[in-house]
Amino acid sequence: MKSSSFWIWVGVSVLAIVLIVGAIILQQRKNKTEDAGSATQDARLEVRTIPVQELDIRIRESFPVQVEVTAFGDMPDLCTFFRSADITRTESKIFDITITAVRDPEVMCGMALVPFQETFMLPVEGLERGDYRVRSGDIEKTFTLDVDNFISTTTQRPK
Repeated sequence: MKSSSFWIWVGVSVLAIVLIVGAIILQQRKNKTEDAGSATQDARLEVRTIPVQELDIRIRESFPVQVEVTAFGDMPDLCTFFRSADITRTESKIFDITITAVRDPEVMCGMALVPFQETFMLPVEGLERGDYRVRSGDIEKTFTLDVDNFISTTTQRPK
């Protein structure tokens, strides 16, 4: 009786080892396939602009002054992921922010809004004191630089 339970235990152990080794081999093959096809996968990703619902601006007490912006909003589904926050100065005192995200259009995904919060720094070094606007879509906030934001007197002022 004890001999048969021993052989059952040995058989189950061998089967478990075979399954684990098989899973490792399959995972390695999958990783190699993913690495080889990463350029193809990147090409098929859908890039989209994500609307911002709120902006929060914080001025850090340092010199040069640093301005931190946090954007809040919702991703449209569970498979859309933050890609970047593109910041451009469209006019001398206006920063436009565009939030982009990526999604694989071939993946089936649960349709649920997913809140996001992304924080990034505005490029404010070298700016003169004054009021500045930050825009993203229809959302607009302002901030004030109380002093010129030059590191030294040799820094060129932006035109």
